[in-house]
Amino acid sequence: MKKKTNQLRTAVLVCVIAVCAVALLLVVYFHSIGNRTGEGITLPAEGMELPNTTPSDPVDTEIFLTITRENVLNVIRSLQRPSCYHQTFTATIYWEGDEAQRTVDLYCQGDIVKGVITEPNQTKHILSNGTDVYVWYEGETDYFLTQLPETTTIDDILGLPTYETVLELPEDSILEASYVQLDGETPVSCIYIACQLQEDGYVDQYWVDVKNQTLYRANAKFGTEQIYEIQQTAVSVCASGEEVTWDFRLPDGSEPFGKATTETEMPQP
Repeated sequence: MKKKTNQLRTAVLVCVIAVCAVALLLVVYFHSIGNRTGEGITLPAEGMELPNTTPSDPVDTEIFLTITRENVLNVIRSLQRPSCYHQTFTATIYWEGDEAQRTVDLYCQGDIVKGVITEPNQTKHILSNGTDVYVWYEGETDYFLTQLPETTTIDDILGLPTYETVLELPEDSILEASYVQLDGETPVSCIYIACQLQEDGYVDQYWVDVKNQTLYRANAKFGTEQIYEIQQTAVSVCASGEEVTWDFRLPDGSEPFGKATTETEMPQP
């Protein structure tokens, strides 16, 4: 019995350390956004690498053609993430000449959010209702329960930036804003915004998918040094009345937030 208790304590400790490690590099950076304030803004130096985008089709962008640095925050305030969707991201963090990559699957249904973080040697599951957070490893039956701090979101724990972050920024921190179409197999129309809070070299960039109103890409640099880059690789938004089969259970089979709604309630036009 004592051995089993010690094993459980060890598992809990490992989970705590893992959660901290996942969030350490990105969460500290995201939270520092609110603390990096300054009176002046230095525009990007000549020759600074900017996003590779092309003007979008005027027929498809009529409503967004007037996006500027001055009004982009109001445009973003008008957006709202879907109440039910699944996204897959590739997230790459860079430091001291090295890098780490992980895949993050995000399942959102109302207030319930599940993230699956796949790394080279392990897969972690995080389940939350915005207050309680459950964490466990793939193949394990033990899990760790904690409370989400008031100043932290589930996106922070998953190591994902959000475009809503820019709503807290002063208007004079906006370097660029436009409506663009990213080239690819399937072109994606996005609101692009770049911001710099202080003359410290940090520049944050966001691309928001206009169709799905979700984050499509995010990037951060310190001068010419890459800090992180996040790219959406897949997305699906639930249709009205669509039945979803996502698993919001804990590894022991229990459902801490009650049986998840199988029929998605979508606002009617």
